[in-house]
Amino acid sequence: MDDCNERQCCDKESRKKPIFPDSTKMDGEALKIVKKYMLEHLDKSEEIPNFDVYIVWKCKTLQNWKYLISSTISDGMYYELTFNGDREEWYLDAYKKFENRAIAYMDV
Repeated sequence: MDDCNERQCCDKESRKKPIFPDSTKMDGEALKIVKKYMLEHLDKSEEIPNFDVYIVWKCKTLQNWKYLISSTISDGMYYELTFNGDREEWYLDAYKKFENRAIAYMDV
């Protein structure tokens, strides 16, 4: 065995393991990220309301996670949060719901 390759293989610094967190840990992090975002964007002239954030839907595919999150504040906002497992980073999209309309299949 080549001495150089053995050193590289055994060097703990060069073998960074990808993270594969469990669902409970990821759920908690996702909720924390959205709540922090909401607190940063609340109207500063008003008292901070007591509110909860909750997961509406989530999915895990390979090392990636996706969440749809809402809150008990009736502002029409919802949040899409994606965790990129390859880059180990989160992406947050904030959306405002304008309308909810039922459309019958036959009317399309």
